[in-house]
Amino acid sequence: MQNDILVFGYQHLALLCTAYIVLNLLVSILVAKGLEKRFPEQKKIVFLFFFLFHIVVPIVGFVFSIWIVYHMRCVDYPHEIKSAHMINMDEFEDTFITINRSFGEGSMSDLMINDSIGLEKKMDGLAFISENISNKNISIIKQNFSNQNDEIRLYSFAIINKMEKSLQEVIHGLLGDYKMEKNRTKKAALAKELAETYWEIIYYNLSDDALEDYYVRQVYHYLDEVLEVTPYDLSAHLLLGRIHMLQKRYDEATTEFVFIIESNYEYFKFVIPYLSEMYFNSKRYFLVKSLLSNTEDLKLNLSLNSIFEQWTAKHHD
Repeated sequence: MQNDILVFGYQHLALLCTAYIVLNLLVSILVAKGLEKRFPEQKKIVFLFFFLFHIVVPIVGFVFSIWIVYHMRCVDYPHEIKSAHMINMDEFEDTFITINRSFGEGSMSDLMINDSIGLEKKMDGLAFISENISNKNISIIKQNFSNQNDEIRLYSFAIINKMEKSLQEVIHGLLGDYKMEKNRTKKAALAKELAETYWEIIYYNLSDDALEDYYVRQVYHYLDEVLEVTPYDLSAHLLLGRIHMLQKRYDEATTEFVFIIESNYEYFKFVIPYLSEMYFNSKRYFLVKSLLSNTEDLKLNLSLNSIFEQWTAKHHD
């Protein structure tokens, strides 16, 4: 039966090919007609695409079949281990990659006071943390002001001086624009930038203690101007509340934070940490627990998650 079919195919191969091409033409014409509304000016291109597509598909199928046969016959698979009663642990030494830390074990602070760490590693560590400004990193750099090594001590001074100088340059540029600006709204925007830059110097503890009071007065001065022009600028009120907190003027700070929440409740999750800190410092611990229990968003904050869990944990007798 199969031989008869093959013989018929060989004898009528030209007829079969002609029938396939005619059928392909008819189908391609129908497809082009069906897509005429979608592609009114590209009927010939649509027809040609589907005509060639129907011719290529069988060829691709033949090539794929040959590849499948080759793959199934020639590719070797790893042998499956039927039973393994014991694992040779000695072989694991060559399996796992040895990982070494760039600055040794422990925190960056420990690195700086560890006498067994070389000078080059410590200098690299200082250079690394100087690229990421934060209170913690700056405190680590300042720890080295009393380092016995002259290079580390001088390098630490240079890093802090560079940070402060860059902010002072920003202030100098803003002051020039501020003095020249005549538009009241634009001048208030420059005043806000000045207040924020002075706050950065205070917040990161980059200034001398003798100058901190001056910077605090500057923040108050420029924020007063901002709020006089834009009294509902909530970010300015937030900064004002934070500078009040720094001065331990907790009542004034609370007034600012409450105003923010009443103006836009979406700011609640940003204000809660500051309110909680003030209540903790004033020993009103029940208010701390109440505030933190009313927001789940702090769970998602990695720096506050542990504090949130501690204050909201349910204690069982």
